[in-house]
Amino acid sequence: MKKAILPVLILVLALSLCACASSVQDNLPDNQISTSPTPVPTVFVENVPMPTPDLPLDEVPLETLMADFATKIQAGSAGSSLKAVGQAVRFMDWAIGTYMSEEEIFAAVDFFLSQLDEAALAEYMMQLELLDYTYQLLLTPGQEELLATAGCAESNYPWSDKPLRAAECFMNAAGLRATYQLPLEYTEAQPAINELYSDYLSDCYHALNERWEFDYMMEQGLNATIFQDFLSREAYSPISALDELGYCLYDVNGDDIDELIIGKISLPNEVFNILSCTSGTLTTVFEGWERNLAFICSDGTVVTRGSGGAAVTYYTYYKFDGSALTPFGSVIHDGNASPNAPWFVSQDGDMDITNDIPATQEQAQGIIAQYEALYISFPLTPFSALA
Repeated sequence: MKKAILPVLILVLALSLCACASSVQDNLPDNQISTSPTPVPTVFVENVPMPTPDLPLDEVPLETLMADFATKIQAGSAGSSLKAVGQAVRFMDWAIGTYMSEEEIFAAVDFFLSQLDEAALAEYMMQLELLDYTYQLLLTPGQEELLATAGCAESNYPWSDKPLRAAECFMNAAGLRATYQLPLEYTEAQPAINELYSDYLSDCYHALNERWEFDYMMEQGLNATIFQDFLSREAYSPISALDELGYCLYDVNGDDIDELIIGKISLPNEVFNILSCTSGTLTTVFEGWERNLAFICSDGTVVTRGSGGAAVTYYTYYKFDGSALTPFGSVIHDGNASPNAPWFVSQDGDMDITNDIPATQEQAQGIIAQYEALYISFPLTPFSALA
């Protein structure tokens, strides 16, 4: 019976995606957002293309990869570029499949680099620079000949035509993304910020600049978890929390009332906070952290992605009415409870798979991919601009 219901649930998620894609985009100011050019899908089908290669998740631990880079990448030697291709292939396979959070990646890279002496560290950074160059090259089209020459013709190329989230986090942690190209401030297009949002943003700035205590941040209604996390990263990251976190205004549901979005400058489609201002009251619609992020789609859908460890990830899809989120579907990967068939879909927002319907990996990742195509990358203004 459950197998018979599965196509219906997939169709329900599809219809929800289509029904919301009305005129939200038509009324937005120019340059206020940067949306994906991908058109809204008209229907989900059972055999949708996979968004990424079907790879074993976390097949190679990051620590093993990093140790291999030290011995198998020979920067500056004859044929070094070709030798780096094989390691870049492994690196990109890992980046596609890993469930590691940014915090875990930063910690792993920081620990590995801390074990190297000055000379070894200098050599390793040269190796990573070559790895980074090769990784970026493999994001571009027409690299089949290079892969074949390097003995990697059977790789999963093309992984993507856009930077891979985990790979960029790794390079950032290693110090190879020390300077981000921050978006230009959009002064004329930016709508006036109402007083409640202004007060909230002022508190955000002072909390980060003055390094408020966790409890005091909580008392002021701020996202103390994410603020303290980014402040602690300043010990090993060249980017300050004031420059890494930012904000913008965006009308999520097309009701002509802007919501306040807070996110990360370097990954501008990942949202830590959504706040609304209705009836003269500031309301926190969503508050997240590294393992529980939100994404806002160009059709008005809000997607949350959470993680319960390496084997558990869940996507929940919401409608937003201007003040609250209402779930209408979920896609869950639970390799702990169901290691042989870990994918499930449902029409609720809980993580209890006992009342959910088993799905194939292709069906589940197909739903995820079609919403991911609608994720908005926001032109966030860094909090440092409020100085």
